[in-house]
Amino acid sequence: KSQRYARATGNLLLLTMFIPGDATRPVIADNGQVIVFQAATPSGGSAVFLYDMGNMVPSSISVGPDGQQIDSADPAISPDGKYVSFSGSGGAYTAVMVYDRAARATYLAAPAYDGGAADEASGRSSLTLANGLRIAFSSRAENLLPNEPYPGSKVSDIFLATFPLVAEIVQGNAQRATVGQPFAQPLAVKVTT
Repeated sequence: KSQRYARATGNLLLLTMFIPGDATRPVIADNGQVIVFQAATPSGGSAVFLYDMGNMVPSSISVGPDGQQIDSADPAISPDGKYVSFSGSGGAYTAVMVYDRAARATYLAAPAYDGGAADEASGRSSLTLANGLRIAFSSRAENLLPNEPYPGSKVSDIFLATFPLVAEIVQGNAQRATVGQPFAQPLAVKVTT
């Protein structure tokens, strides 16, 4: 490539040379090939970027489920680098989004139990692959589960959402794992102490 997006000096590699704002909160996948981070945008918001060591080009993945650009922050990445979760502006409150790299799609990780919007903010997620995609996140929403145990408390709780992974046929016999549907109805478990 005539123009590279990373500059190497010795054993140090600058990944954000063409990112216009402050870049913070880097997270690297266990495979060492994918890094996600958040960066300030010229409009005064923030965006989540993905840097793949294979193509050495940072790309914004701050897109909501409807395909529109959104402000986002607090990225996390699955150990294999295939899924990224982040907090994104989705409606009246910040919501946890999941970006599926293979499908190039973003999903809402924690809609309200009835399929509508959460009634408070959710954020600060982490994710792993263990019998499906599992996402732990905090939320003040009281309508993620059918029966909120402490209605009116408006305290932040920790939730665990689990999504099945299904194999899809891609180009003949090749298979890849993608997030199983319906993504909008995860198995949500409220963790309290």
